[in-house]
Amino acid sequence: MKILSISLVLLSSAIVFIHCTSPNKEKDTDKKVETSSDLFAPIENLSDIYWNLIELNGKAVTAYPTQNREPFIMLKRNREVESSGGCNAMGGTYTSGENKQITFSQMRSTKMACPDMTLETDYHAAIEKIRSYESDGKVLTFYDEAKVPIAKFESARN
Repeated sequence: MKILSISLVLLSSAIVFIHCTSPNKEKDTDKKVETSSDLFAPIENLSDIYWNLIELNGKAVTAYPTQNREPFIMLKRNREVESSGGCNAMGGTYTSGENKQITFSQMRSTKMACPDMTLETDYHAAIEKIRSYESDGKVLTFYDEAKVPIAKFESARN
């Protein structure tokens, strides 16, 4: 009797396990469900490209003799961002979503002093205001919440 009871318990457990792990044929497998990882996916056509800053707050950025390096941004496929306002190295993460939305977060920067920190200071402030983007593959433009262009970059691949 004890063996029969144990056998029934094991058989019932096996049936429940098989039922719970078998695929549900009633599910609609053709329907794409947007997940949070889709919303925060890297921007494929813009990732891993070195973008040189060419305009900031409507002003052309053509020369930066008092800076250590050229101002740039690089969006990586792992959703990290590397950047510089010309003096300090910056890094952090970005999230992108529908309708070309983008925001930068967890931004950190080195703290070197350069002879003229105007471009650097303006660049840091602009990064915080970015909410969306547009690009034709050659030029990448970032916009604030009111859709005003904040920063334009040119691809170094051109």
